[in-house]
Amino acid sequence: MRLIRLRALVTTATAAVFLSAPAWAQDAAPVTVTVTAPAPAPDVVPSPPAFRPWYTYVSYGINAITYTAASGKMAASTTGPGDKVIQFEQVGIGYWVHQNIRVQVTGMFGETLTGLKPGQSSFTLGAVIPCVFYTLGGFAIGGGPMFAPRAFGADNFNFGLFSVVSYGVKLGAGLSLALAVQVPVMFVQKDSVAVTPAINLSERF
Repeated sequence: MRLIRLRALVTTATAAVFLSAPAWAQDAAPVTVTVTAPAPAPDVVPSPPAFRPWYTYVSYGINAITYTAASGKMAASTTGPGDKVIQFEQVGIGYWVHQNIRVQVTGMFGETLTGLKPGQSSFTLGAVIPCVFYTLGGFAIGGGPMFAPRAFGADNFNFGLFSVVSYGVKLGAGLSLALAVQVPVMFVQKDSVAVTPAINLSERF
């Protein structure tokens, strides 16, 4: 009888141990897993393009109209392509002393292609123009004094003022193509003003 009671007591204790196991698992301290996100990559700031201060260009234009004031026995006149076709070429070199300011030296040459008198030279103009330009993107405006050892088809010194406004687009590799309007004004031999649309091809380096 005592043996039966002892067996029942052992069986009851064993069952209590197995039944209480889930409670132990529930009472165990929770495990916390911390996931650390990677640090964001630093912003990459692109370096500014290299500043190219030097500038060279060539230009070609056809005179649209020239007004010449009366002088001595010569009456005032207005000349256009229907009277004379006059072409102008320019070649120059410049340097940006500031990101918006360019100083430049230009050589300007002109030839009269039609409307010449017999024996008259077609070499109309030879001039040197030191000038200053304000530039902003593709826009440029500038001018300067015009020293012309040859003007109006004669080797006789003339002086004037030259101004120009242009707008260009970049072609790549430092090259640009621009449309311009040139306005030379002469004072010494004759008083005249001309308007010449032109096209410019330039390189900045």
